[in-house]
Amino acid sequence: MHPVSAFPSSAARSMTIRLTLKHEHAAEHNRIFRDLGIRQWNDDFVDFEADKATADAAVTVDENAGPAAEH
Repeated sequence: MHPVSAFPSSAARSMTIRLTLKHEHAAEHNRIFRDLGIRQWNDDFVDFEADKATADAAVTVDENAGPAAEH
């Protein structure tokens, strides 16, 4: 699993979810992001705008996954 974090975005009621990328999966990331219509990311992370509840849930799932979920 890739580490997930969330922080307030510039929009009043939304959060930014940051998915930290693993370099060994770069080809897979490129394919997935193109399929999702995401046009901009860098080698280290990709950000998504979401409402606060979605962002909180994404971070909670990540924290509960633990090291066994790494791939």
